[in-house]
Amino acid sequence: MGYCYSQSGRLVCDHCGQTGGVRKRRCTYGYCPSPALCSTCYKELKPELVKWHEEHCKEPHERFVAKKRKEEELLNQGKLLRWSAIGQDGKVKVTFRNKDYSKKPEFLVTKSVYDACKQQDIVTLEDMQKYGEMIPIGEMQ
Repeated sequence: MGYCYSQSGRLVCDHCGQTGGVRKRRCTYGYCPSPALCSTCYKELKPELVKWHEEHCKEPHERFVAKKRKEEELLNQGKLLRWSAIGQDGKVKVTFRNKDYSKKPEFLVTKSVYDACKQQDIVTLEDMQKYGEMIPIGEMQ
């Protein structure tokens, strides 16, 4: 859901509906949408917000940071990572990339090979090759 603005274009407090002195209050972890709160409501709700962010945002944020760190390590090792995929003629065209995107080899794989690697996982070219044949499309870059 988006933010509400008054007819004069001022941000409206999500809690009390007031305009003026309203700011978007960022999640401690930068993980969830920022509520728009006036200073009075923010003072009142801050302890509750801090607790909520600790319970709901900390762990997913830490998982995200760890995943990005792992991705960076693999790219620094020269690995090619899955970048995109699209269904094509009953198969899946998978594009990989290197750190600076200068290499973007594409392969055609069966749906079962593609599905063997979870979408949310970081997948290297070597990871996917374990599950079956990968047919290069065009010239390797």
